[in-house]
Formats: sequence, C-alpha cells, structure tokens
Amino acid sequence: MRRRKTKAVLAFIAAAVTTFLLASINHTLFVLHELAELGIAISTSIRMQAISGDMAGLLPGYGAVISLGLLLAFTFLKFISKKLVNQPNPQWYWWGLAGGFTLFSALMLMQPLLNITLIAGARSDFGFAMQCLSGVCGGVIYGMLRPQTPIAGEKEL
Repeated sequence: MRRRKTKAVLAFIAAAVTTFLLASINHTLFVLHELAELGIAISTSIRMQAISGDMAGLLPGYGAVISLGLLLAFTFLKFISKKLVNQPNPQWYWWGLAGGFTLFSALMLMQPLLNITLIAGARSDFGFAMQCLSGVCGGVIYGMLRPQTPIAGEKEL
C-alpha cells in the first residue's frame, strides 16, 4: 500500500512538472514570437535566458495553479470513475483530458477573476490551445505512471 502511494505521488509530481515546463516554455516562445514579428532580433541565447527566467518567475504562481488544478481534476476523475461509472482504472486518455481541462479552466478563470490574461502566451487561440495541450501531456504522463487500483479479488503486487 505504501509503495502504491509513493508511486502515485511520484506520478503526480511528474505530471505537474511536465505540465508546468511545457506551459512555461510555450508561454515564453509565444511571447518571443510576437516580439520577432515586430522585427526585434532575438538570439538563441536570449531565448534560452528568457525561457529559464520565465520558468523561475512563473513557478510560484502558475506552478501552484497547475499543481492544485491537476490535483483537483485527478481527484474528481478518480471519484467519478470509481463511484459513478464503476471503472476504478480510467484509461490514460481520460487523465489527459483532465489535465487539458485543468489548464483550460485556469486560463478561462484568470480573465474574469483578475481582469487580465496573466499568461501572455495564451492570448492567441493557438497559444491557448498549446497551454491546454501542455495539460493534456501532463495528464497522459500521470495516466501512464500512476498505480492501478486493484480490482476486487485481485492480489495487489
């Protein structure tokens, strides 16, 4: 049982880190692309500095939002799959959908609550989609790494 919990926590950390890294990198690259469209030359070293700087800057706020959102979405999915659908082990794609929904919800709530889109890389439709895809990737990671719930009568390894 303890091994399952450890595996679940590690799977969640991998999902949250993957989601945050992809979302942060996408954010930075979309912002830099818009600057390049204005004719500003941006070298590879500046791009790398911007990516690392944005990761550090976004981690406390956006990282916390992503982690909390994924925790809520994964908990909700586990509950409905177990209680309502009687399916204790949802397929990996359901976890991906939950991750994508997490980013979709977080970004949609930022505008009415804060009256600003904090993630500048999500201001275009494509940027918004890439943020959601970051959540999908994190959810898929969780779905593939998480421990399976033993079905009644099966022996747990």
